[in-house]
Amino acid sequence: MEKSKKEFRKKALAKRNQISKWEREKASGEIVKKIVNLPEYIKAKTVLSYHPLEGEVNVREVTKKALDDGKKVYLPKTYGKNERRMDFIRYDNFSQLTKGDFGVMVPEAGELFLGGGAFVIVPGAAFDRKGNRMGYGKGYYDGFFGKQTMLIKAGVCFEGLLYDDIPVDCHDVRMDMVITERTIIS
Repeated sequence: MEKSKKEFRKKALAKRNQISKWEREKASGEIVKKIVNLPEYIKAKTVLSYHPLEGEVNVREVTKKALDDGKKVYLPKTYGKNERRMDFIRYDNFSQLTKGDFGVMVPEAGELFLGGGAFVIVPGAAFDRKGNRMGYGKGYYDGFFGKQTMLIKAGVCFEGLLYDDIPVDCHDVRMDMVITERTIIS
C-alpha cells in the first residue's frame, strides 16, 4: 500500500500545483466562509489551525477571525525530521512566527495545547468522501490525533483534490468532515 500512497500523493500534489494562485485564493476564501459558519467552529473555544505552505488552502483568515472572536488559537510545530513529533503551540500574533521544519511558519514558543475539546483545521495532499486524509507522508497529524480525544477534525482541500477513494493504512486517522470550496462532507 505504501508505494501506491506515494504515487497517489505525488499525483495529487502535482494536480494541486496546477491550480493557479488566483484560483487557490478564491477557493480558499470560499472554504474560510464555510468554516466560520459551521456550528462546530462557532461553539469551539479553541481552534487548532495551521500557517499554510504555498499551494495549501489559505486559512489565515480563519485564524485571524478566531483570535478576533476571543478563541484560543494554536498552530503546529514539528520537532526533528526523525522524531516525528508535533505539538500545537498557542499563537496570538504574527511576530512570534519563525521558519520551522519543512519551511513551515511556526510559533517560536508558547503555551502547549494539552488536550480537551478543540476544532482542528487539517491540511493535506488529498482527501476522500469518507473523510480519509492523505498527508505529506511523515505521519505528524496521525501521531498527534492518536494521542488526543475530543477533537473535531476538519480536513480542508480544493474540490479537485477530493476523491471518491484514496489509499489509506490502518494508522491513518479519519476526519470528522472535509471542506472544499463547493461542499462540506461529514
